[in-house]
Amino acid sequence: MRISVIIPTYNRADKIEKSIESVFSQEGDGELFEITELLVMDDCSTDNTKDVIVKLKEKYPKLSYYKMEVNGGAAKARNYAIKNLIKTEWAALQDSDDIWDLDKLKEMSTYIEKKPDAWLYSHWYTALTKENGEVQVGIDEREDYLEELALRNFIGSPTILVNKKAFCDVGGFDENIKALEDWEFLIRFAYRYKIRVIPKSLMKVDLISEGMSSDIGKYYDARCYIIAKNKDILLERKIFDKAVESLLLSAKKNGVLENVGNILSTYLK
Repeated sequence: MRISVIIPTYNRADKIEKSIESVFSQEGDGELFEITELLVMDDCSTDNTKDVIVKLKEKYPKLSYYKMEVNGGAAKARNYAIKNLIKTEWAALQDSDDIWDLDKLKEMSTYIEKKPDAWLYSHWYTALTKENGEVQVGIDEREDYLEELALRNFIGSPTILVNKKAFCDVGGFDENIKALEDWEFLIRFAYRYKIRVIPKSLMKVDLISEGMSSDIGKYYDARCYIIAKNKDILLERKIFDKAVESLLLSAKKNGVLENVGNILSTYLK
């Protein structure tokens, strides 16, 4: 299996080197799989990200740097890379501040050999949080993940290995959403294509420094948008009411029930 790795970044010059090194240090590269290229998609950084990548390219010749014309967010950068730049049929997503376990792609390749019927593969991950320290995020194996995805997202974007054809067929990431674009994409993807999740943590995801994830306003606005956009899918699978109930219970717990209810009503009009 030949794999293209994509890292969108914005002003992460101080962290991206470790992220890149964790990709090129993968056990089994060239045997079980081949990392054909690693594309760093710079979303108009104002720090010295480019200088860091140019220096690293001397050590890693498969590393490439591409600067977006305008700052458009991670969704736009990933879409452009997968649809227009990658040379392979499989894209592995990584973030510029996260670290892959050294056996991540080895474990995924071995799993895919046993279960080659999916178009998107993921795995559990270890989330680094302020409140609870290290927390494993995942779900037991099953044949259909759509119902659970309607309620919560257990697939982090840097755990995703996706087939290019299937990715493009479902339209890629929604570039209009301000947060949770991976969650919205996964609902559409799970409706059309098979997903498999490996029940083992294969990387650490830094949730402490992710400002977008901690912005409660953006979070709930995005969840309302996701439900409204995918209303027909959720209704067809008879999980729309469950999705709404899950959203409102979460909003009530965080003291924003009335506001979230109004946002959802607006999106559903």
